[in-house]
Amino acid sequence: MKNIFFNKAYVTCLGIATIVVILFFMQVNANASIFDRFRDPCDPVCSDLCVPVEEVDPCDAICGSKPKSSWGLYTVFQMGVFSNEFGQTDSYAEGVFSKPGQYNITSGNTLPLINARHSSVQVNQLIIGGGRNIDARRGWDYGVHFDFAFGTDAILLQSAGLEFGAGHGGNRAGTYAGSGSWGTGDYYSALGQIYFEAGYQNFNIKVGKFLTPFGSNSPVSPYRFFYTLPSAAGLYPATQSGILATWTVNKRLSVFGGWTNGIDTQDALLRGVTFDSSDNGGFLGGFNYQLSKRINLKYAAIIGSDERVVGVNNLDNDYFIQSFVVGINLGKRWDYTFEWTLNNINKQGHLGAYGINQELTYKYSDKLTLGGRVEYTHYIGGIATGLLLPNENHTNLSLGANWAISKSLTVKPEIRYDKFDEKIFNGGKSNHQFSGGLSFIVTL
Repeated sequence: MKNIFFNKAYVTCLGIATIVVILFFMQVNANASIFDRFRDPCDPVCSDLCVPVEEVDPCDAICGSKPKSSWGLYTVFQMGVFSNEFGQTDSYAEGVFSKPGQYNITSGNTLPLINARHSSVQVNQLIIGGGRNIDARRGWDYGVHFDFAFGTDAILLQSAGLEFGAGHGGNRAGTYAGSGSWGTGDYYSALGQIYFEAGYQNFNIKVGKFLTPFGSNSPVSPYRFFYTLPSAAGLYPATQSGILATWTVNKRLSVFGGWTNGIDTQDALLRGVTFDSSDNGGFLGGFNYQLSKRINLKYAAIIGSDERVVGVNNLDNDYFIQSFVVGINLGKRWDYTFEWTLNNINKQGHLGAYGINQELTYKYSDKLTLGGRVEYTHYIGGIATGLLLPNENHTNLSLGANWAISKSLTVKPEIRYDKFDEKIFNGGKSNHQFSGGLSFIVTL
């Protein structure tokens, strides 16, 4: 199948639509309160670490100035290109976890990079969102939030029972295989978040679909450092659906817990998440603790059971996923993040993965930040690589930069090296590869 992105009519229409959206939101931003972030940095379930540089509490500094009634809209547009040393491209032929005519996750050496198509210009994200911020410090308050996403990354935000079939009795090839009903080929759409929130002083509760509390890398591109995601981000779903309550104990500690619809263990290591199922629910909980003015700790875990019927098979899979993140501010210019992630599924055999991801960034100037990433992941059962190998070790080294050309435009170059035990690159001829790319992000 020919890549639809190179269809001239499609590119023209997409370009016109993008310009219209950007101009519209520029006008909106001139007349309405806008969210400074996709998630409140004071929210303990956000992926961004709240590490203060000064003695002032960062949450007071950021959130204290918010008006109680804060309605707003925002948009994000990211376009980029990524390639590898072997010149491998993405294909649409039938393969592992894919159906005829759908995107083949094992082509182009793409799967280890999770969110980047190889050797093609792509619109990664076009996100339109908005809602009402919540400020319940003085009493009851409520808020709503929505994100609509389109692009090559939107498939990561899809959930069973909303954007694609829940799979209670049907068979599907997996989230990455292009099984979503909201899109085909390269481009997909998703409701990344849609939830209602209410709060009273130190308590608040979310009901709906929201971004996951796991890990340190956000699926929303402006709020992570690198163009590509680490392997750790593929060990847990990008979103959760259900109820999540948060108790802010004091300025240092917040704890959260709730019940969600859990994960789809058929796609667990491919970020499968459910929206409407009550047969595989699980407990989601954790904490965010400001250990000192320079060290922040965050822990999140989900535990449950998947007891659905898929085809003629009765599933009875127990799952347990957890992540522990340490964020350390090493000075005025240096920041270090340590992330440990575990995905454990017990079904017909033991399946899962665990790994360590480390990121170090250096703020060279107000506009330029440099960074490096070192990651090790061990897959048990092999399904996480999409290649059904018995066991697999994966090492990733990345170098990147964030260049803020203006308040609204950021450029992210990245060079990446990946190594597996088995020869999964270059059509099964190499166990390692160099890759790299460049993305442009516009935020309004």
